[in-house]
Amino acid sequence: MELDLAPGDELRISDDGSTATWVTAGGVELIEFNKPEVDGVDAAFSFDAGRLTAAVPGSSGLETMSCWQSKATEIGWNVLWSGLVCVPLGIGTAPAGGAAGFACSVAGSGVSTFVPWEDICG
Repeated sequence: MELDLAPGDELRISDDGSTATWVTAGGVELIEFNKPEVDGVDAAFSFDAGRLTAAVPGSSGLETMSCWQSKATEIGWNVLWSGLVCVPLGIGTAPAGGAAGFACSVAGSGVSTFVPWEDICG
């Protein structure tokens, strides 16, 4: 999460990383984030260059903060579905191709919504 702190504000993270508190220059606590979890595992907060992240201690953070493989596969699915199914359908049903292409895209998005892409990463 990107945080744009005002001059003099700070983000205080507890020693164990379980809480992160945004404190103004005047000492007022604006917000507190508690007990982060990543994929059901207790994680710890860290703050660097304006970005608050949560990662499982002892990990590189890459595999716990996000699953890039699932997003890449989902994007690949959408590109292939659109390019190999929807575009030919739109061309083949001209002059009503726009409606057919739209319906095809809606169908592809509907299928994509119910596919458990996150399972790719285990």
